[in-house]
Amino acid sequence: MSLPRPGRYKAKAVGVEISPKLVASASAEIERAGLTTQARVMQGDVLQADLTGADVVTMYLETELNAKLRPRLEKFLKPGARVVTHDYPVPGWKATRVEKVEGRVMHTIYLYEIQPAKQ
Repeated sequence: MSLPRPGRYKAKAVGVEISPKLVASASAEIERAGLTTQARVMQGDVLQADLTGADVVTMYLETELNAKLRPRLEKFLKPGARVVTHDYPVPGWKATRVEKVEGRVMHTIYLYEIQPAKQ
């Protein structure tokens, strides 16, 4: 895994992972890359996580779970925050950008930006 250089991006990333083993691995990689002030991964249920204050949320969840998580993202993330999903879109949202990434298999990355609440 290749992480950006510290300070290059002005974003705060918060990850939620149910597997303690994956949390430990990701946390070690974040520390090794010197990104502990910009990124963190916490162990828990993503449907219960408090995402207040996150600027960027990355997800690799199936479309059905993305749909369940969408109301929480809309509630906790401020306008301009970004949500990046890997392979599975967020139903009801229009992606700002969609990228195809070729590796052993083709992947799709979706970028969403949280819009101001409609009055």
